[in-house]
Amino acid sequence: MKQKISLEEMKQIELELLKKIDKICKEANVQYYLAGGTLLGAVRHQGFIPWDDDIDLIMKRRDYEKLKEYMKNHEKKGIQLLSYDITEGYYYPFMKIVDTTTVLIEHNVKPYSMGVYIDIFPIDGFPSNKFIGKLHFSKIMFYRKSLSMYQVPEFHTNMRYFKFLKKWWFQWSQKKGYKYLIQHIEKLATKYEYEDSKLGGCVVHGYGLPEIVSTDSYKGTIYLPFEDEKFPCQKGYDEYLTGLYGDYMKLPPKEKQVTHHHYDLYRK
Repeated sequence: MKQKISLEEMKQIELELLKKIDKICKEANVQYYLAGGTLLGAVRHQGFIPWDDDIDLIMKRRDYEKLKEYMKNHEKKGIQLLSYDITEGYYYPFMKIVDTTTVLIEHNVKPYSMGVYIDIFPIDGFPSNKFIGKLHFSKIMFYRKSLSMYQVPEFHTNMRYFKFLKKWWFQWSQKKGYKYLIQHIEKLATKYEYEDSKLGGCVVHGYGLPEIVSTDSYKGTIYLPFEDEKFPCQKGYDEYLTGLYGDYMKLPPKEKQVTHHHYDLYRK
């Protein structure tokens, strides 16, 4: 019988995985930063947000591709990199690094078995002109929404809220397939070189426009405590966290202090 893993055990596995990734990034000469709720946890709690259960990392596109190539050519015991272009059946537009001694099966999406994971998101350049920026992002969002449609399990297709357009959209996304959709997301996301842009952020997944910040905010790295070690964060994290959370040092109401992930988690 498989042994279930508790939330606290999962956090410890993730923390150890983060330390391994930190070591790999140093070996590969790749710069990464804590991101999303992980960065917020480091700033506000010096570790995990108490009710959160994941770790997110972010890195500039060039480092993102560099890390992918490094891990393709350097096998590491107990961990695996997942990317749609090297892992058959993996249908996310960003990479994950997983602990291969565990099994994690997410609910509410097409079944894909993996281990406890850490998400790795790319930072791309973004146009400074507001109109062009919104148009650019709306194109990306079409394919992101299509990919979300692809990920919906089959049994949802008969639910009443699928009106004609949504049903057509769902069927179109299923026909095109996840690789086609992710390739278009990446093609659009990489249209603007980060190094030539005044703005940048992760547009392939996540919050979208609130995550776009000045590239100056990534000029410089500071190390903040996260649990029992310190990890790299962008020096201008205040701009990033304010865009995502507003007054980020203020705790949300009790009813919102819950995890948003649903899965079954076991040791192999």
